[in-house]
Amino acid sequence: MNHLVQEWLFAAAIVSSLVSMAGLYVSVASQRSQLAVQIMLQYSEKFRFMLLAMPLEVIAARYDHHDLKPSPELSRHALSLFFILLELHYLRERRYLPKGIWNLWLPTVRRALQSAVFVSEWEISRPDFELNHLSFCRFIDALQSAHSRSRL
Repeated sequence: MNHLVQEWLFAAAIVSSLVSMAGLYVSVASQRSQLAVQIMLQYSEKFRFMLLAMPLEVIAARYDHHDLKPSPELSRHALSLFFILLELHYLRERRYLPKGIWNLWLPTVRRALQSAVFVSEWEISRPDFELNHLSFCRFIDALQSAHSRSRL
């Protein structure tokens, strides 16, 4: 009889451990989802703010393929965009940013970076990133070179 009680206690301990592990897994998964949503909302707000602050000429040049003369204001906005993208790229590399959210933004980011405005601004800004952010530089270069190859 004592042996049967020990087996039941052992089984109960195993079941209890499994339930605890499942609860922990659900808790961690839920926390990761909440973090992803917070990241998405914060960066969506950053993009919205940047878009509203950007001069209309930049937006027109991006969509209408007009040449835009370099200016300190244009460089400031482009550099801001590059830093936001650097942050997102870092979060994606560290797997803090889920693929779904990354893929949601990527087509818009790709189109912006492939515009003549941001291609020329990247040539100016790239040296600021090369020393410490080489994988980010490769990411931007790959997006821009894929576009230039498709036009040939």
